[in-house]
Amino acid sequence: MNTFELNFDAIKKVIGETGYSLNRRKNTYVTPFPTRNPERANFEAGFSPVMAAVLRVIGNESKYYERNDQAVEEIIENGKFDQEPSKAAFANYLKNEMKEIENGNVYKFEQLKYIPFTETSKEAKGELMYFHFFYDLFIRQNIEEIQEIFSAVESQDLLSTIMNLTMVEQANFDEPAQYKQLFPFMQKQFVEDLRVLATNPTFLITNLEEFFVQYCYFALTQMIVQTNRYTKFNAEKPFPVVLFLNTESTQKWRDGYRYGYKLLKEEFRYFYAHEHVLNILGANTFADNGNWFYHDYATFFKEQGPEAEQQFVQSIYQWIEEVMAVRIDDVTPIPYKHQTLEEAFRDLVELVRLQVKDEVYSRYTKAFDMFLRRFYRKNGGSLGSLLAVSPKQLLTMIAVCVGPKNSRLELNYLWAELEKRGVFLDDQTKEEVVHLLDQLNYLDKKSDSGDAQYVKAIL
Repeated sequence: MNTFELNFDAIKKVIGETGYSLNRRKNTYVTPFPTRNPERANFEAGFSPVMAAVLRVIGNESKYYERNDQAVEEIIENGKFDQEPSKAAFANYLKNEMKEIENGNVYKFEQLKYIPFTETSKEAKGELMYFHFFYDLFIRQNIEEIQEIFSAVESQDLLSTIMNLTMVEQANFDEPAQYKQLFPFMQKQFVEDLRVLATNPTFLITNLEEFFVQYCYFALTQMIVQTNRYTKFNAEKPFPVVLFLNTESTQKWRDGYRYGYKLLKEEFRYFYAHEHVLNILGANTFADNGNWFYHDYATFFKEQGPEAEQQFVQSIYQWIEEVMAVRIDDVTPIPYKHQTLEEAFRDLVELVRLQVKDEVYSRYTKAFDMFLRRFYRKNGGSLGSLLAVSPKQLLTMIAVCVGPKNSRLELNYLWAELEKRGVFLDDQTKEEVVHLLDQLNYLDKKSDSGDAQYVKAIL
């Protein structure tokens, strides 16, 4: 007979054999944010180290990049030069060019993968977390299709060939998935947009980082907001997190103020409690795989029936009484009164929320805040930090919305297309965007019939 309960013994792997540890990532991976300051990604080199690692793995290589300086010297020594000054000039050119590429100054697509993680090993751990998050959500399940897309834009040159020959040999990436893609529509849209972006290799090279950042932002913000909806998690309709354009003036009454940075800050304030609770719930007697979120349980028990659901709910309150309240002095058991699944989840999260120390919340939230500040922050003066998109980020996403060369998109449809990609704008910002497109000559004033405006292809 099947049982639908928490597995008290398995939960010990989450909380420890004695005492009470607020661990995570035992059976459920939620966010790529560390809880220790040294491991926080500061993005001083932007998102390019993460992007480069993704590109290396797409190319069936290691997620790490390291230059073999001895191999570089051997190539120089084996070269055929008429005179010693020619050899010295080539060596100087080669080393300078390799350094430039490693710093992100590239002009060929295949050079993008030669950007290493940050030299500080602890900060590199933070970048690695983002790599796994992004790769699992957007690349892993579509690896062959993405390899085919990129194969059309690759072209070897002498410098790239040398860099490839001078990479320190490391084991190819072969690691199991950590994160689950919670939004299938997002993954599908990403691949479609990548294919469009690749129709213009020059644009791809200069804008791929912004493209990756936007989809990472989209996944993170939707996951945070929707997880806070518990069993009401909507995997198909994104929640509008509103952005300003970072070149426009702002006001407190605007949607960008109320439903942008301020909203995300509040949504994420105590989010670490979800990380721990989802790992407790994942230690159960019925799930064959990990990475279940609240809505996954709701879907499962809808199929299993109300008796199975109540058995699970009752086991949650039993665990609180027999384990959590025993190990933690200030936890008071909550009587089981046939609560709903949603109520049980909320009760457990609230108990955990009160146990997480303020310094853990602070370090954890700063990791997310660092991402937002690096890529989406606008100083709003008296309004504080605001969420905003740069013209380059915006134009990158408009480019894929409109499509390849010679395409055009009716302006009225542009906003819905941007929202499919996580760019939500209020009416005032839309006016600024129209003005920007007009300035850059990307706007057809009228259609043939004279009753509509069209956005011209950027690619």
